[in-house]
Amino acid sequence: MMGNILLVGARASGKSAVGRRAAQQLGSGWRFLEMDQALVERLGMSIPQFFATRGEAAFREAERALLGEIARGDHQIVACGGGVAGTAESLAAARAAGTLVWLDAPVADLIARRLADPDEGARPALLASLAALKAQDLEAYLHVEVPTILERRRACYAQADYTIATAGLELDRVAQIVACLASCEGLTGPGRRAASARGRGQGIRRR
Repeated sequence: MMGNILLVGARASGKSAVGRRAAQQLGSGWRFLEMDQALVERLGMSIPQFFATRGEAAFREAERALLGEIARGDHQIVACGGGVAGTAESLAAARAAGTLVWLDAPVADLIARRLADPDEGARPALLASLAALKAQDLEAYLHVEVPTILERRRACYAQADYTIATAGLELDRVAQIVACLASCEGLTGPGRRAASARGRGQGIRRR
């Protein structure tokens, strides 16, 4: 029985757009789930509001609870929040929920996408000590936050079952690769795999 595919990676790596398109390509029997949206509906407030009132620890607890529910489902392409699989604890919860695919996007792409997002200014500063800088100069802040947070989380992200190097690829092509991974015989759930495949400029790395 096919398990779930969980897309992990930094904020703005394309998890939602790729996941939605991959589920469409896979067709009947597959569904797309965006964790952040599901959490907003469950928590009854936006993620920035929840961070401000309850704190990050409570949010991560809610994330892990949702991952537990995802693990009981099947045939789901899940776009995880940037913090999922970013720590050893959340990595374990994500691994139990399905096969992990890291969308490894270049720092320059991540910064450009976030600068183009009109809602970026309202999102919580992941480097709380630099919240004032974010309010004063968003571009400068992102040139610090994006590489800093990525380096902190890289070791956990790298433990995903598969890594897709997205540099130079259109979102539709990345979605096609994800759909191909989901269709591979034997891709039935969490676990570690090792091999490699390349084609048409894209790279897929497997543990």
